[in-house]
Amino acid sequence: MDDQESLRFQIPGILFYKNNPSSSPTAPTASLWWIASEGILLLKAEANFKLEQLGDAVQPPYPYLEQLLCNVPGSQGILGCPLLLIQVTRCGGFILALRFNHTMCDAIGLVQFLKTIEEMARG
Repeated sequence: MDDQESLRFQIPGILFYKNNPSSSPTAPTASLWWIASEGILLLKAEANFKLEQLGDAVQPPYPYLEQLLCNVPGSQGILGCPLLLIQVTRCGGFILALRFNHTMCDAIGLVQFLKTIEEMARG
C-alpha cells in the first residue's frame, strides 16, 4: 500500500467527548501512554476553555484544529514520521485530535485501532 504515491499524505481527525462523571478517566490515559511507548506520538494538553464554549465549532470545518493538534517538528512528512499523532486536550470533557499516515492505514484501519484502544482502556 505504501508504494502508491496517491496515498502519501497525512489525514487529520478530531473527536469531541463530553464529560461523563460515571467513567474513570485514568484507564484511557494509562492505555494511551502505553501505546505511545510503542511508536505513536501522544501529546497531552489542558485547554483554557470548556468544551461547551466551542458551540458550532464542533462541526466541520473545525476552526480550532491547528490549536488542538500540535505540529511537532518532523511529524508531518511521510518518511520518518510517527505512524499516528494523538493529542488529548482536557476541557471539562476531552478532545481527541489525531493525524495518521495514510500509507500505513485507511479510515477502517484507524477505526479498528481506536476500538482496540477503547477495549484496552475498559480492561
